[in-house]
Amino acid sequence: MIPKKDELTPSPGLRINHKGTFNLDVLYKKSKTFFDSRKYDFTEKEHAEKSKSHGNEIKFIWVAEREVDDYVKFTIEATFEIWDVIKKNNNYTGDLKINIKAWLDLDYKNNFYKFPFLLFIYNNFIIKKKIQKVYEDKLYSELLEFTNLIKDILKMLK
Repeated sequence: MIPKKDELTPSPGLRINHKGTFNLDVLYKKSKTFFDSRKYDFTEKEHAEKSKSHGNEIKFIWVAEREVDDYVKFTIEATFEIWDVIKKNNNYTGDLKINIKAWLDLDYKNNFYKFPFLLFIYNNFIIKKKIQKVYEDKLYSELLEFTNLIKDILKMLK
């Protein structure tokens, strides 16, 4: 059964762990460029920073959304949590954990909201193959590209 929110990643999401030095400015700029070039609306949903004696803690969440057509919207959400952060020049040192999730928002304009049974029929019988072979494949491909971009940026300073 294909639900209204069709999650491509497992519920905990894809994890990237990095301990060491990284450049948040480069990570932000290249990620923004990645999403802009693919026509996503990119926003920072949350940003929090706490000062600690052993180093700061930073948490931020990026959300990228793209309306594919009148029925499907792609969403990629990345949550960054960094512990023991120390900033030197333009680089940061710390323990970085990134959690990335991706999903399709089906009927994001709520055209079927009064007819949930029709939504079920439409998603699971009429356009099921298109959802699985076109939309899911395309979003998954972009998710992997984004994940690989982050990994490449984190390797730059190793």
